[in-house]
Amino acid sequence: MRHKRTRNIVIELTSLLDIVMILIFAVMIKNSQLVEARNQQLSELQEENAAMQDELKEYERISEELDNALGKLEEGDLETLLEQLHNAENQLDTYEYMNDIVIVYNVGLKNRYNNTSRCITYGRASDENHKTYDAKRTADDEWNYAINYLKLDLQTFIEKELQENAEDKYIYLVFSVDLTKVYANDFDDVEKVLSDFETKYGDRVRYRLSILEGE
Repeated sequence: MRHKRTRNIVIELTSLLDIVMILIFAVMIKNSQLVEARNQQLSELQEENAAMQDELKEYERISEELDNALGKLEEGDLETLLEQLHNAENQLDTYEYMNDIVIVYNVGLKNRYNNTSRCITYGRASDENHKTYDAKRTADDEWNYAINYLKLDLQTFIEKELQENAEDKYIYLVFSVDLTKVYANDFDDVEKVLSDFETKYGDRVRYRLSILEGE
């Protein structure tokens, strides 16, 4: 009788030990999952921190360029400032960070549809939507219409900005074009419009040509 009771106790202890082992195994699995999830979160946070550091460095670099440009403006060295802006266009493809100093107006020209159409685009650099005019190569009236509207819109824009802004703010006309992919007389027509405005308004309006290659 005592032997049977001992056997039952052994069986009960064995079953209890199995349950305890199962529970321990389940806890280990859960703990492993938690550690993996935390490591994943830590990795994501480290990546976000690295990205934020890169953005901070970029902001610091832009701030330094802006401070330098402001210094040039205060010194009255507008030519150097505009040259810096011109170089910055090729590096950053934007003038938005200089908007406190110079209002940039982009003008583009390119041929489309196997050179059967000329396309003029223009607008303030900080605006997402620019105006676009297409003119068939054989339609001189359409081309003249596009050139006249460029003159009219640009005249309105310049007059409005010069009236609303302080005397130390300038308008910078940037003509971006690939000379190998447009007709010479079309280029001359657009450039004349921009250079005429520069002549008309003196130091307040400046024109710069940005040559595109392989676009």
